[in-house]
Order: sequence, then C-alpha cells, then structure tokens
Amino acid sequence: MRARSGDHAGAASEYEDLARTAGGRTAAEAWYQAGLAWVDPANRRRNFGRGLACFRRVEPRDASRETARGTRAWISVLEGLVSAREAASEAESLRRAMEDVQMGSEALRRR
Repeated sequence: MRARSGDHAGAASEYEDLARTAGGRTAAEAWYQAGLAWVDPANRRRNFGRGLACFRRVEPRDASRETARGTRAWISVLEGLVSAREAASEAESLRRAMEDVQMGSEALRRR
C-alpha cells in the first residue's frame, strides 16, 4: 500500500477501491483501513469527513469484533469533531455578519 511510502491519501483511495469491489469481511476491513488512512495525522491531505464516510460503510455483521468496535468508536469521535467544526464555521460566519452590521451602523451614525 502507498501508506508505507507516505502517500496516505493514495493508500486510502486504494482501500476504497478494494472495498467497492470486494464483499464481506474484506470490504469491511478495507473500509476501516481507508477510514484510518484518511484520519491519520501523517496524512497531508487528512480529511475527517471522508474518513467518517468510510467508517460508516463498514458493515458490522461482516467485520471482525475488533474492527466493529473500532468503527463505532471512530464514528462517535468523528461525528463530534465534524459537528464541532461545522458549529465553529457557523459561529465565524455569524461573527463576520455582526462585524458588517456594526460597521454599517457606525457608517450611518457618521452621516
């Protein structure tokens, strides 16, 4: 896999390709490995949303007990992280809007 050479995004894509063509335990393990590759801190193209999507595709009935347990944990962590990032982005948008309103109010007062 490409992860050995430092290409984590490439490895994640290879695992995704394998998961799409395989079935059963192989697919479950490949989706899990793809998720891990996407969230790996060494991945320069780390993508929590894509990692979460991969983990959500792991079929628990096909996965090993360890993989199913790890998948549940990763989904929980990443859902919280993605949700927090979305909330932070919304808060930043609101902050900018409030600044615009304040600048507009100040401009009106100067007139």
